[in-house]
Formats: sequence, C-alpha cells, structure tokens
Amino acid sequence: MRHAFLPFEGSFWLCRVNRSEVVPLAIAPGGSDAKRRFSNDGCEFGVLDQGRKRLAHYRVLEQAPWFETIRSPANLPKGCVAHALLVHKGVMLAGGHADHGEALWIRQAGRQPDWVSVTLPEGLGRRGKAIDALYVRGQVLVAIDNILRPKWVLVYPLDPELDATGVQKFSLASHTTYETIQRAAEGPDVYVLQSHGYNHGITSIYLSVIRKDDFAEIGGWSGVSEPTTQQLVDEVYWGITLGEDLFVGEPRELDLVTGTLRAWSKRQAKSRKGHWSILAAITDMVYCENMLVLALGTQGMAVTKPYAAHSVTTGADRQTLPPFCPVVLECLAEVHHLQRVQDETTGLYAIGTDSNGVLTFEWIAAERLQGDAACI
Repeated sequence: MRHAFLPFEGSFWLCRVNRSEVVPLAIAPGGSDAKRRFSNDGCEFGVLDQGRKRLAHYRVLEQAPWFETIRSPANLPKGCVAHALLVHKGVMLAGGHADHGEALWIRQAGRQPDWVSVTLPEGLGRRGKAIDALYVRGQVLVAIDNILRPKWVLVYPLDPELDATGVQKFSLASHTTYETIQRAAEGPDVYVLQSHGYNHGITSIYLSVIRKDDFAEIGGWSGVSEPTTQQLVDEVYWGITLGEDLFVGEPRELDLVTGTLRAWSKRQAKSRKGHWSILAAITDMVYCENMLVLALGTQGMAVTKPYAAHSVTTGADRQTLPPFCPVVLECLAEVHHLQRVQDETTGLYAIGTDSNGVLTFEWIAAERLQGDAACI
C-alpha cells in the first residue's frame, strides 16, 4: 500500500494512492510551511515546520486515524535551524546549522533528551556552514555539507545504529564563490545538486551530477545572469572538448582561453541563455525512471536524461549532456512540487495550481515523461 501527501480543498492530506487513483485519508499534520518526508519503506514520515525549527515523527496506519505519533513535535535546540530531515527505522535525523556552523541531530523513540547532536568529523563546524541534504544508501547515512569551501559529503554507518566514530568524509567540487546548495535529488546511481553562487557581481547557477559510489562530479548544467559574449558558459562547462584539449574551470575564465572557444561560445549564446531561465526557475526536482524531472513554477515542468554514472569523464570521450524538454501538462498552470511514491517507478505527482489559482495535483506517468524526453 502506497501513500503520498497531496492537496485537497486547500489542505494537504495523507492519501492512499495507486497511480491516478487517489483516496484522501486524513489531513496531514504540520503548519502551513511544513515539509514532509516519508521513510524509504513508506511506513513512517517526518514533518518539519515553524520556520524549520520544529520536527515531529509519525507512523502510517492501515486504518483510521491513518497515522499515529512516534515523537511529538519538538523544537531543535536554541539557535538551530534544520535544512533537511530524514526518517529511518524509528529514528529521525535533521541536518542544518547552529550558531557554531553545520550540525546534525538525532531523535529516537523512547530516548531522552529530545535531540542529541551527532559528532562531526574533524575540520567541520565552521560558522556559516550547514548540512543541506540527507539520504540513506544501503546501511549508511549520506549527509551533504553546504556553503563555504571546502564542501564535504559525510558518510555515517547506520547498522545496527548510527556510529559517529566510523564517519568518513569526501570532498565536493566548488564552482564559484559563496556557493550555496539549494536542493538535491537522488537517482539510482547519482545525486544531483542545485547550487548558486556570486562572483564579481555575476550570479551563477549549477546542476551538478555526483556519482554515488565515489562522490565524483561527472557532469552538470550551468547558467549565469546577464550573460555577455565574454561571460558565456556552456551548459556543460565542466567538459568542453576542443580538439585534443579539455577546458575545465569557472564561467568567468572562458574569456582567457583561445579564440576558437570564444567563437564556439558565440554560437551557443542563445542556448546558454535559455539554460539560465530554466535553472533559475527550479522549485523542486526528482528522478523518475532514470530521468531528471524539474518543477519550474510558472514555466511548468521539464525533463532530461542526465549522465549515466559510468560515463567517461576526461578527454574527447566525455559525453555532452542533453538539453531540457518541456513536459506537457493537462490541468496544471504552475508546478511547485514533485512527489515520488516509495517503490513506484511508473510516474510521479506534480503539485501546483491550475489556471484559476486553485492548489491541485496531476499524475504524470513515466510514459509521458519518456515521450517528452524523446525530443532531446
């Protein structure tokens, strides 16, 4: 039995779902700013609300009242704000920032105190930094560290329970100054991170494809604000192949290389500008059937097939990432959220508003996405 949080009559409900068949069961807990997330098995869910400072933990039931409380809503310690939450086998985890810098907290049923800080590895805990994404991969917790260089992926053993003494850290590439991770998506073999940063008055946005097995960055899309000929960035700026040479660097460095590259950049100006428009509009992103799907607010939805995790990443063999293609919608005028259902591979729910501004949703079958992706 599968569940999702979908809008009905102006509120989000816990619903029993089977693709396009949706049965509202109960109004979902949480305030108007609530972020809700199911465990990987769909048996539990967590709620983050009240300015990302309060979290609660629930279990899904097979009959009314349809869910029960595992841990009541409780605030994080003073000065702490959560950027991500995760529920796994009766345990709730929150990642975010505290006064001293990035922080990770755990809350377990039947244990006190409410929140326990998880020890971070040496070199972390810098003021201004945060943990912005949490995932379970097999028997490990993956936490993605955000803001300021260096950036890290932290990997904690979870079996039989979280073990801070066995944590490993892997460095993440930085693309510009003041780079901040805004959101993340998980695919079968990769993570995709959306980030933005500022350099010399120019805003840059990136979608970085990170391989799961070694956290290597294997590709991505990018865009810059108010591009000029000398500031242009190819949508695949990590791997621009010119004969035998591979240029790798920040967007503003493009005007320092050969005239050949400048001429190539001019030819790509129209395409590049379009990527800024798409990347800047992203409000949510998920994977479905190995396709990256983007919610774009008033621009609707887009889909693309990103790098395969095994792609070659050096020299002339490096593949070119495909552009984005629009998704044809039936009832939605704007799309703000995307929801994958646990173990459901045949589609996803797009959540937004119709032409009358009414909050609603639409089931998007994978066949529709594949048809749209065929235009790539």
